[in-house]
Amino acid sequence: MRIKTVRISGFRPIPFTADYFEPSRQGELARIEWHKDAFQVAFALKNPFLNAIIGPNSSGKSSVFYALDLFFSNKVRLPKSWYNEKKTDKPIIIEVVFRGEGHDDAWCHENCIDNGDGTYDLTVAYIWRWDASRQDSSRLGLIYQGTGYRKIKKEDKERLDELFPEYRLLPAHTKWSDEASIEKNDLLFELIRFILEGQANIRRRSIIHKLQRSIEQLKQLARRESAPNSSAWREIEDLEKLLSEGINSITPGKPSVRIDVESAIPDLTSIFTKGKIYIDDGAELDFSEHGMGLQRSLVASILHAWHETVARQRLNKNYVFAIEEPELYLHPHATRVFIKTLEKLAEFDQVIFSTHSDIFVNHIPLENVINIRRVGNQRKIVVPDLSSLKQKEKAKVHRYLREHRSDMLFARAVLLVEGASELYAIPAFATKLRFDLDKSGVSVVFVNGKGNFKVYHQILEAFDIPHVLLVDGDGNPDAIRNAFRTEYGVSIYVLDEDFEYEVVGAISDEKFLKIYNEARKRIGKPKQNLEELSLDLTPDNLQRSWWESIKEKLNATIKQEYRSEYDEQKQEIQDLLGKIAEQVIQNGHLLPNARRKRQADLLQKLGKPYVGSVVGELMTYEEIKRMPKIVEAINAVIELSKL
Repeated sequence: MRIKTVRISGFRPIPFTADYFEPSRQGELARIEWHKDAFQVAFALKNPFLNAIIGPNSSGKSSVFYALDLFFSNKVRLPKSWYNEKKTDKPIIIEVVFRGEGHDDAWCHENCIDNGDGTYDLTVAYIWRWDASRQDSSRLGLIYQGTGYRKIKKEDKERLDELFPEYRLLPAHTKWSDEASIEKNDLLFELIRFILEGQANIRRRSIIHKLQRSIEQLKQLARRESAPNSSAWREIEDLEKLLSEGINSITPGKPSVRIDVESAIPDLTSIFTKGKIYIDDGAELDFSEHGMGLQRSLVASILHAWHETVARQRLNKNYVFAIEEPELYLHPHATRVFIKTLEKLAEFDQVIFSTHSDIFVNHIPLENVINIRRVGNQRKIVVPDLSSLKQKEKAKVHRYLREHRSDMLFARAVLLVEGASELYAIPAFATKLRFDLDKSGVSVVFVNGKGNFKVYHQILEAFDIPHVLLVDGDGNPDAIRNAFRTEYGVSIYVLDEDFEYEVVGAISDEKFLKIYNEARKRIGKPKQNLEELSLDLTPDNLQRSWWESIKEKLNATIKQEYRSEYDEQKQEIQDLLGKIAEQVIQNGHLLPNARRKRQADLLQKLGKPYVGSVVGELMTYEEIKRMPKIVEAINAVIELSKL
């Protein structure tokens, strides 16, 4: 069976959100009443069985793992500090719903709920009640039966052990060498045991077969009554005789001494589990003596081996791996290898990890990301509902996230912008306006085109992350503002033209030239002066600007060897653009500030990331304040982050 949901009340930072009622008379079932704001987490029940839990520090991510660890353990006595705010007037309650297939028998008919699709649900709760007189806790197990809960009996425990998945917690705060210790009942121990259990089918030349044969020979030698051992034990028997004579002289009853070595002969498993692991990376050292990065790398390797051996063959038993912050101590390449290992492992077993890494998050389905948010002492679980997105849009989402934009899922508030210039400039603007976006938990995310705002908006809405839109007006800001307000219903700030147009409107010609030449310097181009730039629009530079834009699209579409065939048509297009440019200028159909538009176009052609970086560095507080829409958008997202 796999874990479907877990509900938690009163454990560590998670508030009490459930009440337990004992049966009032014989034959009646107990009741647990969960509040509407109960802390509940749902996990993936289809391949990949992979979930990421994200959220700020102290939000309760680890508490989910440790609550499950407590549920699967036999721990009865809990410290008072494990009760939320050390309040013990209510019990800690952890309820897990499991989903599985088959097992069509009387016990399941009585204790499980048939879903009608070949699967059934089993709900089990454990309750830890505090006894003030003993200053200790006691545990009570319950099985849900449709209308209430009955107590778990002794005869139930064997069946529950059979149905429950094996739960493995890999915490962040302990050395991962513990999970690679073959002296403990851990992952590596189970891998070795799995191999040893199949030793009957192992080739005769195998060391496992040879060791097993030697163990049997040792046991045979230890049986002194069996021939030909009777004479071989003479020295030991002489010692036993001397010891017996000595003890007879001081102890009544004539006791005799016998030295038994047969019980000291190890079995095959103990031989391997008493061994040690050494890793030679230039110097052979015990595994625990290596750094945390190598330790975690070996654990990732153990999980890979688990997938290739146990997971592929042990189909009658599910496992749940809960991993805290798997990204710790790993360099980027090792991180990517570990991600692939978890993806493979999740084909068979449930994998749940908590993380602060967008690299891990953006490799799993968005529906499998669980966001735990904290408002005061309250914890809110957000599992995104992306059913309104088409498959094509979901594919686009994954592409976006893999382009390192998924830090927005970790944000308290997000400012969505249209282009890369804003992405690079606005954090610097915020700093000069005396805001710290990182401390405020604000992410600036560019959507790469007006048509992509909708997908980002839907993602953020699904994760309940407040956000603000900063949109280019493209010369028609009123129409765009009205359309976006109808579509999105969030704070929207629309520029008259675009970001670069706002920038050049806030600075002098001299400052523009400084920004322009600094950006050119960063891409290896020489300086220019104002006269060379021809800032005032003429038919020639207007036609040239239009043609540059069209030419790039043509060249990106037509193969190089065939472009000469279209040269005549290209010239006709250029001539037509020249005539249109003359007509636009002659009739005064230019923008109100054609010079400003020309400056903005020149900046855009240098490359938006370069320009955005330089603009952020060189613009002053006073210049930034001359762009009111941008300042208002920054103020708005800062205010949202405080909610």
